[in-house]
Amino acid sequence: MADRPNGKPCASPLELFNSIAAQGELVRSLKATKAKEDEIDSAVKTLLSLKMSYKAAMGEDYKANCPPENPAPGSNSDPNAIEPEVDFVDPWTVQTSSAKGIDYDKLIAFIFSDLEYMGMSPGFYKNVVKIQKHVTFNQVKGIFGFTDSDCIGKISFPAIQAAPSFSNSFPQIFQGRTDIQCLIPCAIDQDPYFRMTRDVAPRIGYPKPALLHSTFFPALQGAQTKMSASDPNSSIFLTDTAKQIKTKVNKHAFSGGKDTIEEHRQLGGNCDVDVSFMYLTFFLEDDDKLEQIRKDYTSGAMLTGELKKVLIEVLQPLIAEHQARRKEVTDEIVKEFMTPRKLSFSF
Repeated sequence: MADRPNGKPCASPLELFNSIAAQGELVRSLKATKAKEDEIDSAVKTLLSLKMSYKAAMGEDYKANCPPENPAPGSNSDPNAIEPEVDFVDPWTVQTSSAKGIDYDKLIAFIFSDLEYMGMSPGFYKNVVKIQKHVTFNQVKGIFGFTDSDCIGKISFPAIQAAPSFSNSFPQIFQGRTDIQCLIPCAIDQDPYFRMTRDVAPRIGYPKPALLHSTFFPALQGAQTKMSASDPNSSIFLTDTAKQIKTKVNKHAFSGGKDTIEEHRQLGGNCDVDVSFMYLTFFLEDDDKLEQIRKDYTSGAMLTGELKKVLIEVLQPLIAEHQARRKEVTDEIVKEFMTPRKLSFSF
């Protein structure tokens, strides 16, 4: 447990966080009133001491406006105590739930979890070790921004992420061949992992993987904001009801329209920032209709409410159909997908 400068222990990381904020205000106040230099220096030293205590307690630097979460009642807040493994999530529960939401043909698809598959495939683990041997700690720090305070799990994970890029990680599918190139569709935030993979591939005798970068979905509040599972109004979830979809789009989807109907009719809307239109670029299959919507909205012929109505009518049946299919997927079907096996094509 971290100590305050006066020797009294802090009750929690949150109290320590608040002490830093208060001490920071004191330092700013002293500087603003041009207090004595030794008084300012003493306050600054106290502030630095609090920040060091916070880092020791939390394992990361203090960040303003980012308070730590309070530990659950009865939990041990001592950073040196051995924590029970309550934060370990059952991989089968997670992977089963995720896999049920994927619409694949099991004759040509193999879904796997690193936690299980690595123990089944010596070839997979051998590739992890090869990659780890050829990537230095300085390299991963430069690529991913890791610091000396990050856990070793973060440092070792890029090699695990990279291993599936090589065909001999899946001997049951590719018969141990090493010359089959991998095509990886991914979002741009995954690019650093596979740039590292492309760099290391020739040094361990494998072909470089190729990437297809996909476009991020914007959050409902606009492209400058971020989706968050903790904020149900930041995105449309595959578990949302038709009513929830309608409410979210109407209330929370950022509009590129003007403030009044008259102004919108005269100047038109901006499709580049309108979230409803952005979503239609993903989900509306009819390109001609999408282009007509763009023209109508840009010219002012279509209002924001009308555009949102089109999106709602596209999303509701799409998500309802997905939910119906997902209900038919059993744990046994998921296990079939996740069982290492030969697929319907040969190498």
